[in-house]
Amino acid sequence: MEPDYGRLGLRCGLEIHRQLDTSKLFCACPSGMSEDVTGQITRRLRPSKSEMGLVDEAAAQEGALKREFTYQLTRFNCLVEMDEEPPHDLNPEALSIALTISRLLKAEPVDEVQVMRKIVIDGSNTTGFQRTALLALYGRLDTPFGPVGIDTICLEEDAARIIEQGFDRATYRLDRLCIPEIEIATSPDVHTPQQAMEAARAIGDALRASGRVRRGIGTIRQDVNVSIAGGARVELKLVQELQSIPEVVRQECLRQVRLVEVKEELAKRGVTKEGLLSGSKVQDITQLFSDTGSKVLSSMLKKGGCVLGVRLAGFAHLMGSRLEALPKEQRVATPANDYNSKRILGPEFAQYAKVHGVKGIFHSDELPAYGVTEAEVAKVSGALGCSGNDAFVLVAEAREIAQRAMDAVIQRAAMSFGGVPGEVRRPLADGTSEYMRPLPGASRMYPETDVRPIRLTQRMMADIDAHLPETFEAKQARYVSQYGLSKEAANQIVFAADFDMFEKAVSGGAEPKVMATMLLNTFSDLKAKGLDTGLVTPEALGALFTVQAAKGVPRDALGALLEFYLKEQASASGAKASDQKAVSGSRVAPGPKTATDLKAVFERAVASLGIGGASDDEMLAVIRKLCAERQDFIKQKGPEAAKGPLMGPVMKELKGKADGKRIGALLEKVLREYAG
Repeated sequence: MEPDYGRLGLRCGLEIHRQLDTSKLFCACPSGMSEDVTGQITRRLRPSKSEMGLVDEAAAQEGALKREFTYQLTRFNCLVEMDEEPPHDLNPEALSIALTISRLLKAEPVDEVQVMRKIVIDGSNTTGFQRTALLALYGRLDTPFGPVGIDTICLEEDAARIIEQGFDRATYRLDRLCIPEIEIATSPDVHTPQQAMEAARAIGDALRASGRVRRGIGTIRQDVNVSIAGGARVELKLVQELQSIPEVVRQECLRQVRLVEVKEELAKRGVTKEGLLSGSKVQDITQLFSDTGSKVLSSMLKKGGCVLGVRLAGFAHLMGSRLEALPKEQRVATPANDYNSKRILGPEFAQYAKVHGVKGIFHSDELPAYGVTEAEVAKVSGALGCSGNDAFVLVAEAREIAQRAMDAVIQRAAMSFGGVPGEVRRPLADGTSEYMRPLPGASRMYPETDVRPIRLTQRMMADIDAHLPETFEAKQARYVSQYGLSKEAANQIVFAADFDMFEKAVSGGAEPKVMATMLLNTFSDLKAKGLDTGLVTPEALGALFTVQAAKGVPRDALGALLEFYLKEQASASGAKASDQKAVSGSRVAPGPKTATDLKAVFERAVASLGIGGASDDEMLAVIRKLCAERQDFIKQKGPEAAKGPLMGPVMKELKGKADGKRIGALLEKVLREYAG
């Protein structure tokens, strides 16, 4: 049963990041990825105060971890990415592309572009901050569920690429650092999970329409901000798939509902934040588990660890697997197996603890379990002074780590009195999410003094407006009027298929309707066979249609020729990869490079598959033979009525020899002979 999002006061906003197809933002290095590491450097980062003398909470948490960062160098970075040289002026091409996208989204440009520094000390940038510049405001999206405003559009540098992540250290590669990306942030005008997906789709359409964004894995990031009435803004970071957005929003909405219910229940129980903090004393209870049968606890004790426990006054039945403590009328109806109908604070506490290096926690709502006996639970409750509605949490680890984790649990428990804490969370595959870090605030922004501001003149914006690319809606209408495609086919090519491939193939001489069929049907069939249609380039299609015209290849045989080409490409790629043993770049594609090479591949396919090349006399001989075998049927039906039923067996016999129109004309000729 779907929740009533209007009653819950659901509000969503989106932040879409997309890499631009140009060189890097503050140097002349090309944008690209590489597996060839040329060297490395090591750094430690610490939070700094803003101009107001404040330290951002998210940066403070990262700084407390005191991690060491290793940065791998490649041919796609220079001293700027290493923070050994000041940044160069803002890339003018990237600025022009971003402003073009802003205008496609009906946004108003600012008067002057000024680069800011945004403190980020998770290691994703060697400088300890990310450079970002505000470009435009007050844009608008149109969705099937109503308009969505666009608050800001920024141009910023992408982060370094994470290679290995650990608690006290991490390794990044600098090839991705400083690739220009546009950031589009909407207003919180989205009120249903489905509308969130449609708004993201509309932004994606505008980005693709520009023709100047990078494509492929890692080039786009989607963040979703979610809140409900009585809740707080939560940022769900890196929602990768467009189709997963509705479930991620739905699950976060339900999670916040549960947390608001917990807040209300704590108030009913007369529990206060002050009472919790004053009564939450962390105690060493290692001796209670000296002969425990719990493998998790005994293993940690053998390593020299300890078991710490803390009483949480009034938190009984609010951490565990059921909601019996909450009145039914307060709950939002959800399926019986829904994650958020079964679990409340337990996962929340565990995620805060894990940030500090523990694998997990034990809490009283789930015990006895995991080898911890009922007798041990009773001993812990007595030692910690639990009674009535009190709960407890246990952490087993090395003492320093266990103490930090337990402090984080108490901190998160105290947040329960406010309902939903504002935080950044990581979406999981099932639509749920886990805690990453506190929600950053304004304290992390301050001016960049090494990059000159750029004045956006009327002349500059007039030139951009004069060269705006065609919108998807206009492109769809043109495909119908200019190429004779159906509205449905035009819509699929523009919004779902590869319109760049379509336009390049048609401009190279391909028939529009044939190319449309190939993109919408043939490519799908080839993908279903496990073939990589990404290896089909416009140059390959040009060679295919050249060979088709020269060899008389029928339209329905083009898929077979492409299949031959892709299998040969895949075979060559595999052989090349095994020979090289070390592959640089994303995909090994050592196949044909020139037009002559590509043409030769398809000529081999024609010869190997026996496609095309049949003369009219050869096909007439086959048709006459088939008609002779069915002459009684022709006499019974009459030559004209017999054509339809005979086309099937004739086409089956002559498959790949010619197109249906030509074969039909020859069949008519033979049937006229019978009529005569």
